[in-house]
Amino acid sequence: MLQFERTKRGMKTVRYQNRYLVSRVDPAQEARRFVRYELTDRSPAIVVVLGEVLGYISCTLIENFQIRPLPVYFDSRLHDQRIENAPAGWHPGSEESIEDFLRRELKDSDLPLLAVIDWTPSTEAFAQTASEITEQVQTVYRALRANITTTAEYGSRWYRNSLVNSVLINKKIHVHLPAGPVFITASGPSLEQVLPILKKYRSRYILWALPSSLAALTEWEITPDLVILTDAGFYNRYHLGSTRGTGDRKEMPAAALAISASSVAFTSFSDTLVLEQGLGFDGRALHSAGMDGLRLPSHGTVAGTALHLAERLGAADVFYTGLDFKGEDLRSHVRPHSFDNLLMQSAERLNPLHHIYFFRSSGGDGHMQSLETYAAWFRRYCAALNKTAVRSNPAPAPRVYRIEPSSVSIPGIAELSREKAIEYLSSAGSPRFTIETLSLPPREKRARGLINLIEMYKETLNSAHWENALVQELLYYLNTIGLVDYLNSTGPPSGFVPEELIQPARKELSHIREIVEHHV
Repeated sequence: MLQFERTKRGMKTVRYQNRYLVSRVDPAQEARRFVRYELTDRSPAIVVVLGEVLGYISCTLIENFQIRPLPVYFDSRLHDQRIENAPAGWHPGSEESIEDFLRRELKDSDLPLLAVIDWTPSTEAFAQTASEITEQVQTVYRALRANITTTAEYGSRWYRNSLVNSVLINKKIHVHLPAGPVFITASGPSLEQVLPILKKYRSRYILWALPSSLAALTEWEITPDLVILTDAGFYNRYHLGSTRGTGDRKEMPAAALAISASSVAFTSFSDTLVLEQGLGFDGRALHSAGMDGLRLPSHGTVAGTALHLAERLGAADVFYTGLDFKGEDLRSHVRPHSFDNLLMQSAERLNPLHHIYFFRSSGGDGHMQSLETYAAWFRRYCAALNKTAVRSNPAPAPRVYRIEPSSVSIPGIAELSREKAIEYLSSAGSPRFTIETLSLPPREKRARGLINLIEMYKETLNSAHWENALVQELLYYLNTIGLVDYLNSTGPPSGFVPEELIQPARKELSHIREIVEHHV
């Protein structure tokens, strides 16, 4: 039981089961000593305070150290009774989860400037709650770290692609989704068991394909209505090499492409539904080219983007196939798969093919860890799909199913056997997927607008100050490793940005301009 009291100096304190959670004499001085000790040899700009009590540590961080606190309370009463001027934080009674709170408050580039401290009396008093919340905080921390790793590899490519692809678009479309089921094919091993059903009942559903499932669909002569692609990586050329019309549909399918995706995709498809993922620079590029895109939340896996798109377009029933989040024995993907030939070419006497498959299936290449990250997102999102806080569309949320259930459980996704899927499709109608062609500015006009944007970026870097949000964005995406290394070594920056950080970003912008001019 919590008992709130006043010290002899009139300061608020609290006891829990006859143990004081903060000093009964001077909790403010206690907080100052604690923060000074915890931040020895560290200079963070943001501190997550696990087990905050009444707000004393948060106030100390603000008033004495000029550090932004993110207080996390283990009991809502300790938050509601916080002292004057203490900032609000997360507590068990909050409308959003601790993960959503941290994801809203933190961006990837904050990680080098972030510290996490915990108040032991609170952690010990609320041990079970503390353990659960700490695990969720660690999940967000790992995700931020993974995002920085991804940005280090792909950040400049996303930036470059957004500008170059805005010139490459041949035909901009919008799609109209009829009433009827939407099937989304991922590339897990279970897709093999569903392909005969997809083939037999092809006229009874709308088919959206994720790139890695294209080889299997082509093998079965199944043409999707829409290919969804968001990845900027090199391996898209292997997936898209399997893309072609089949049977009585020889034309290429339409594609929903993130404007930051691989430029190979924009040269492979003609009919393009352009996706903007709220990265800032992607919408800026489209606007400068005289266009806009269908805005969806940014996502680390194209399977998640597909769900956002179905939700945005008002789909009622969404059926995933091949969304396993796990391998099957040595196989991590459906057969055939775009990587089959690539892996066979990599095999040699001291590195045989079965060893390569075992290495991948056991998580040696990070593949399985990525699947665990994606599964965690689906659990969180699908479990809360009908809540206003996560809805990207005011229309009713779609019903989400998964055919040929996986042992990796996803609350919020209904598991459906193949027999039930056949029963559903047998009584379904024949929905027609329609495409509307939108106006598109001439390529030369788009290029001029994009070149003006690039020159504005370069001018911004000529007098780069750390407080300029656009400067931070340019450095984060165009010189990720340099920026992270600099922040790790110096702590919170101020004043003008050193030239050695600016130069790589400026060089990349000049290179992007050359590519844009080349495509005019």
